[in-house]
Amino acid sequence: MDLDLFASAIRQVAPLTNQVALHLMGEPLLHPQLSEMVQICAEQDLKIFLVTNGILLLRCQCFERQVHAECNQRSVW
Repeated sequence: MDLDLFASAIRQVAPLTNQVALHLMGEPLLHPQLSEMVQICAEQDLKIFLVTNGILLLRCQCFERQVHAECNQRSVW
């Protein structure tokens, strides 16, 4: 999804919810703009529900820098 479209959608749904799910249609850690998407959600005070298979967690620098900083709960199965 284009980042401008994502930002627009987040601004529209922010008054209606407190959480955004980032897990449909593929592995979210592969998205080249995941860090920016997390920042957009944080600016709207939205929690992120991110589902991943976990393979990329150790290699994903954006996860360590941004997603991990915004994450207040992590579950590993």
